[in-house]
Amino acid sequence: MARLSAQLSQADQLLEYTRQLARHTKGRTALLIQLSALEKPFRESFYRQKVAQHLRKLADHYDDARVFAMPNADTIILLKAAKQDDIEPTLIQIRRDFAESAIVKNLDPVQGVSDAFVGWYYLEKDYQFFLDLAKSFAEGGEGLNMPPRPPAAPGKTSKQASSGQTVPVAGSSSTAPTQLKARKGVRTVKISQPASGAASVQKKPLDATRLRQLVDGLKNADVSNFIRRQQVMAVIKTNQVPVFTNRFIPLDVVGDSMMPGVDLGTNLWLRGYLMEFLSARLLTSGHDLGDANSIATSVHLAAASILDAGFDAFDAKLGSVSRAQYVIEISLSDMLENPVDFKAAREKLTARGFKICLSDIEPLAFLKLNATVLNTDFIKIRIRNNLALGKFDSFERRTLIDLIAKIGRQRVILDGVHDDKSLKEGISFGFSLFQGQAISPVST
Repeated sequence: MARLSAQLSQADQLLEYTRQLARHTKGRTALLIQLSALEKPFRESFYRQKVAQHLRKLADHYDDARVFAMPNADTIILLKAAKQDDIEPTLIQIRRDFAESAIVKNLDPVQGVSDAFVGWYYLEKDYQFFLDLAKSFAEGGEGLNMPPRPPAAPGKTSKQASSGQTVPVAGSSSTAPTQLKARKGVRTVKISQPASGAASVQKKPLDATRLRQLVDGLKNADVSNFIRRQQVMAVIKTNQVPVFTNRFIPLDVVGDSMMPGVDLGTNLWLRGYLMEFLSARLLTSGHDLGDANSIATSVHLAAASILDAGFDAFDAKLGSVSRAQYVIEISLSDMLENPVDFKAAREKLTARGFKICLSDIEPLAFLKLNATVLNTDFIKIRIRNNLALGKFDSFERRTLIDLIAKIGRQRVILDGVHDDKSLKEGISFGFSLFQGQAISPVST
């Protein structure tokens, strides 16, 4: 058996050992030190060895303790009859070794509770979770194939921030986005509590008749008057740094001008048609969609509009401007309704050098998406109110934290952050890119 184990990889040994524990979970605790979630320098062999040394010293105090090094730089230790108070001093030492990591520095660790750096598994109740994790490692799974960690105990949540002196921007590929240094002279703004908005007024729903009337009116309207902009910001501790400017046509602005008293967003299908129509008009409006004061500009377009001649005219008008400065947003609903057009649009944008953002994703839907769907430069998760994330149970919270860490904080945007509560909640999940009134008010 010893000879066989020596021939197995560490990940395979972890899986074999975990299976042997199926009937012996009582009093056993597993810890995952997730170096794979940290900045690249902290995943090098020097730091892996430091973590291994700390964990082996801890293992020496317990019978039947095992330490496993995973291929993605993570390290796992399994202990029997170890109390949290006995484990915590080792974790404190490990965190000190990574004190220069912006991710670790901005965590607020709670003893016995999983966060973005340390995962706690109590095998008596979390055995299946941990077994799935071991299987994923053994199968070579990393990133989105990693199963979520088990539910965390109630307590404080972790606080995450973007790292150091770099600001995430449109990258060279979806798997390895580029990071550019923040430009000199960029003003950082303290985060402040926005004023509470007025109470919503009951409006009539959009129906087919009203939609036809609205579209007829918009055919002769100058839609450039409806274009608004809002910056996507990277939150670095208590400061914000602009990443790119989102140019869009808000439905409420169109409604207030063209059809007051009607809620244009109530019917999903009619709203989709209207957004596609506005998307095509936006391209032909003649409005300069660039922004000289931002690193990049994002524009929300329908897949059908990208495949239309109007987009070709828009592209030609850019001349020698780098297409990488433009992030084209496409709604998840657009992808689901017409996956053929979405695929063709994505291929067209990629071939021409544009960056892509999959947007309008509800938080719970985000947890269920396949990894291949998320193969875009940016992903924008939209929250409708400040309770959207607060209602997550512990399992969903752990899953979302893991997904954001594995996809990359520099690629995932939290949209709809309209108050300080939503902002703080987003930071606790590991988001570092935000859009909303609490970050940057909409402007013309």
